[in-house]
Amino acid sequence: MGILDETATTVTFPILTRDFAITTDQVQWVNTLVLLVIATIVPISSQIRL
Repeated sequence: MGILDETATTVTFPILTRDFAITTDQVQWVNTLVLLVIATIVPISSQIRL
């Protein structure tokens, strides 16, 4: 799942830079933050019992 998320966000770099008028560096920071959030939420969600 992590590889799929990373690939999906990496493929959209050119579209994001064009649509939001930002640099590739800024898109990479956002991508890194998204991946960190996913990496944090996935282990925590396995511990939650409903």
